[in-house]
Amino acid sequence: MMGELDRAVETFNRLVKLANPLGLLSEDANPHTGQLLGNFPQTFTHVGLIHAAITIGELLEARDARFRAWT
Repeated sequence: MMGELDRAVETFNRLVKLANPLGLLSEDANPHTGQLLGNFPQTFTHVGLIHAAITIGELLEARDARFRAWT
């Protein structure tokens, strides 16, 4: 939303790589080792991840002039 869409995509992809084999995340992760820390699994982390995925997807579609019709 700040005009740094490419950076958002890179950050999102780094975060997704931190998920365990089941795709679950904890509430925190060590940025150097990727070790998941804190409560696990963490619903609020997943809600934020889903919201970011939807927002990034919509912004990429708009940037690339791709639009979906709501049916």
